[in-house]
Amino acid sequence: MGKMDGMNYAPKGKPNPVVQPGEFHIPAIALDHGQIYGMCDGLIEAGATLKWVYDLDEEKVRHFIRRFPGTKTAVREKEILDDP
Repeated sequence: MGKMDGMNYAPKGKPNPVVQPGEFHIPAIALDHGQIYGMCDGLIEAGATLKWVYDLDEEKVRHFIRRFPGTKTAVREKEILDDP
């Protein structure tokens, strides 16, 4: 995935937190579209903590975890939706 692959291109910005560490947790569900990487990057740069990832495609999840290490892998969507 490079700059020529527009669907998956996600530029990196600089951290500019607007929340405290651990204050705002986010998940990533359904990794069918490359923009999820840019969305997660932007939210992390704003101070969010990426807590969960879920997708039916295990290869997509493995790739996502390589990009965002430390993210928990959910076995099913409900596991994320039930997390307070």
